Amino acid sequence: MDTLTFIAALAKAIAWPTVVLVGARLFRPEVGRLLDRLKEGGPVKLYPPPQVSTAGGGTPGTTSLALASLDHRPPIPAVEQMIRAVPEIAAADASGRELLLINALARAVLYVRFEQVEGLIYGSQIALLEHLNAAQAGLPLSQLKEMFYDPMVRATPKLAGYPFDGVGSYMGFLRVTQLVEGDGEVARITETGRFYLVWRLEQKKPLKTL
Repeated sequence: MDTLTFIAALAKAIAWPTVVLVGARLFRPEVGRLLDRLKEGGPVKLYPPPQVSTAGGGTPGTTSLALASLDHRPPIPAVEQMIRAVPEIAAADASGRELLLINALARAVLYVRFEQVEGLIYGSQIALLEHLNAAQAGLPLSQLKEMFYDPMVRATPKLAGYPFDGVGSYMGFLRVTQLVEGDGEVARITETGRFYLVWRLEQKKPLKTL
């Protein structure tokens, strides 16, 4: 097994605990901003938790209160044992083991970020990234607006209030997630943006239509 294959396999194996242990700490500011976008009219609407039935007596409560009594601690010892059992980890010396784990964690952190992006990105923004991927020198913002943003707004008039550029905008989302960069009136896809497109294919993410 080559190093890159090992890193991908290890990152996939620890994806769930990484979401719990790393994502919550490293991306807390981004999560807050993305949740604000959801609450303000993003592609998903947040609803309060349903009430737990109190038929037959008992104390009224909510699903949140019911879940509060459960043990939410991630199975860290089990995950550690699984990682130690990977042959490449067991066979490596201290420096080699550190390099393998740092690279695996870096990939896993990117996976966490991409899952966050995936829940909020519009289909037209993915199409925009794919188009930029074929344009090495980048493309004018005016052209991207005409090709991707304007058709989305025409198909979904309620999004007309969602600005194309600036803070908290269609293009701003792609910049803050580091998928796109640009100076002046030109936008270019980043290496992170390209890897995101590869990740979507590897994970077989469904097409988005909006």
